[in-house]
Amino acid sequence: MTIWKYTLKEHYNIKTRILDSIEKTTKEKRIGLFENISNTDYHLKHDFKQKEYFKILDPYLIDFFKVFDKNYYCTEHDTNVGWFQQYYKNDRHDWHFHGYSNISCVYFVELSNYKESTQFFYKNKLYQMKVKEGDILVFPSFIPHRSPIIKTENHRKTIISFNVNIIHPDEKTLTK
Repeated sequence: MTIWKYTLKEHYNIKTRILDSIEKTTKEKRIGLFENISNTDYHLKHDFKQKEYFKILDPYLIDFFKVFDKNYYCTEHDTNVGWFQQYYKNDRHDWHFHGYSNISCVYFVELSNYKESTQFFYKNKLYQMKVKEGDILVFPSFIPHRSPIIKTENHRKTIISFNVNIIHPDEKTLTK
């Protein structure tokens, strides 16, 4: 279960609140050799758990983390780093890893075409899961991944990405 997805059942109940919160969030545009991201708060120093959009999302992650803990045989984890990114036509985020974490998650708040979702370089080939709005992709942080160039006109892709560190293994499960 290296790369897997979870569908957040309550997505359409919280999507508008999350997007409204992101709209009010301090953000920056990132343009560089490896990225062209219209809006993000990645480089702005804020406690992820204090960000309003995460406060809206967090209560709906309880069931997700039950599945997460079971899949990774853990009883304790820490989610301490997270950010949002918004992409418009011709935006992209080239190949990268997430350092200082075990597992990375990408929650698709807005996504018009799964072909514009996260791509992975895994087992020497390009890999992309069929995801939709409301899905959370979960993968080891060391797997190279990217957001391909957005080609859709008049649509925005919005993601919330967060890293998770596994702190304590589930001894009962591991000793069966």
